[in-house]
Amino acid sequence: MIRAALVRLHRWAGVAIAGFLIVVGLTGSLLAFWNEINHWITPDLYPGPHAGIELDAAILARRAEALAPQARATQVYLGYIGTAWVTMEALEGAPPLAFDQIYLDTVTGVELGRLKFGVFPTRRAEVMPFVYKLHYALALDDPGGWILGVVALVWTIDCFVAFALTLPRARGRSRKSFFARWKPAWLVKWSGSLYRVNFDFHRAGGLWLWAMLLIYAWSSVMMNLDVVYSRVTGFFLVSVRRQVESDESLVIQ
Repeated sequence: MIRAALVRLHRWAGVAIAGFLIVVGLTGSLLAFWNEINHWITPDLYPGPHAGIELDAAILARRAEALAPQARATQVYLGYIGTAWVTMEALEGAPPLAFDQIYLDTVTGVELGRLKFGVFPTRRAEVMPFVYKLHYALALDDPGGWILGVVALVWTIDCFVAFALTLPRARGRSRKSFFARWKPAWLVKWSGSLYRVNFDFHRAGGLWLWAMLLIYAWSSVMMNLDVVYSRVTGFFLVSVRRQVESDESLVIQ
């Protein structure tokens, strides 16, 4: 009865979160090559290294504010050789900006372009920022972050449900040890039917990668539901510390 309920829970949890994980996985793969893709699709924004002394961040911030007097610079990113991102926000009382980043040449201070980060792309320069926002918040700002946080929490819980489903059932008077009965869950029977091979591959693959999947899931909770992450992690750390202190006191006695 309990096992049947766990099977249904695991199945429906997988169906519910699969689409989100596919989107996050694909966009994350693209973000791993952020620099290369950006240089490829928008070479005009990334001139690369060239002769001259690079301006410091303060000068670049003042330059951006001179180009957009209705805004102020809040951050200067110098992660690209030859290009600086200057994040801007509207001054108090000023109308909303049509952009939130100005690209500057780090040597000459010349403006290379302006960008509204995370909007649906209508220009090549907006493609990777949109992919970034899609990855971290489904391009929905705070609601998207909460949705991904809930998905990560379901994923975390499902890791334990899936692990429990791999454990061998009680066999009454079976002479085989627990580990002998659990061993098939770690293996793939390649000589079986297509369904059996697929099932074994799913189960064994999940077991061998279980720790890594749990880390991915729980770290995703940390990124989007920090309140839940902090409280649960804190609870377990306090429990472990109390247990260690209790064991130490017993040893001393």
